Amino acid sequence: MGSGLRSQVSGLRDPIVDSLRGLGIILIVVGHVIIWLNRSGVIFPNDILIKDYVYSFHVPLLFIVSGFVHGIKDRFNDGKGYFFHAKKSFVDIYLPYLLFSYLGWFTSIIFFSPSSNPINFNAANYSEFFRIPYIGFREYWYLCTLFEIKLVHTALECRLKSRIPIIIFWVLIFLLINYVNQNIFSLPVYVFRFSRGIYFCAGYVMKKFNLISRDRNPGVLLGIILFIAGTLCFFAPVHNLFISTLTTSSICLGLFSLFYALEVKNKFLVSCGVISMVIYIVHDYVIFSLTLIYRFTGFLSSTPLIADLLCLILAVLVPHLVVKIYRNVKFLHWVEYTFYPGKLLLKK
Repeated sequence: MGSGLRSQVSGLRDPIVDSLRGLGIILIVVGHVIIWLNRSGVIFPNDILIKDYVYSFHVPLLFIVSGFVHGIKDRFNDGKGYFFHAKKSFVDIYLPYLLFSYLGWFTSIIFFSPSSNPINFNAANYSEFFRIPYIGFREYWYLCTLFEIKLVHTALECRLKSRIPIIIFWVLIFLLINYVNQNIFSLPVYVFRFSRGIYFCAGYVMKKFNLISRDRNPGVLLGIILFIAGTLCFFAPVHNLFISTLTTSSICLGLFSLFYALEVKNKFLVSCGVISMVIYIVHDYVIFSLTLIYRFTGFLSSTPLIADLLCLILAVLVPHLVVKIYRNVKFLHWVEYTFYPGKLLLKK
């Protein structure tokens, strides 16, 4: 996911950030496993509650990590200009999004058309073909939205030359979009998603103002307090924009504080963080394949916990296998460029 899910800055990788990124991508997989298995009829008693809790912060966490990594570079005075950075984001993020979105769309059209799919399971329609470039296809919407947010944020960096107006811009966008959506009319989903820029900006501010780093972190106790406070907000009887934002912000900042205070560098999480673009793209196909098996054969439907765990494990491990194969099988090296086209087109 470009600078969103993997550091693009050679030599500046931070294993703590990779661990956070790894946790974020695993939580994404958890949420998708629950949703897809419920669609296939495999329902674990606490699935919905777990899904709602994970969904309250997992995507904002990735946007914060995106902004944090984005903040590593100084675009005010690098002399490269807006279009250089825009092209980089286009190649790193948008090209993989388009490639795998259309691949997913064609797969759905070919194998799950209404004529061959009477139960309408995962059916696609032809109008989606034209919406993919801007609306986001199914679970890949994050990449599309991240690309759009980075374009705007980078333009602000290159034009304003100051960080304070950038912060004000994203706060106003967040408030305006949510106000219109709640009080005037429902905005299209791809417009509403743009309000997630506030979390990207939060990560950017954390990095630029050095609010959290190895040498400077809020501490374990504050991290625990923030995480617990956010979790309690999630279970609050009344939910509004303030409570939802407080829930998300508290949990995400609590996780950042804990990871940096404890210097979490778990090898598995780091591994997931490093190849998170591959996990994000491939896991969807793994989960989809397993849900088809569950749906049409009833396999493991009587043991939903095992079905959930099996799907989660495979959805995380298969992408690792894909990476291992294209790294070690010479004639498959080109596969890496489908996930990271910047390594070819930008000569990384």
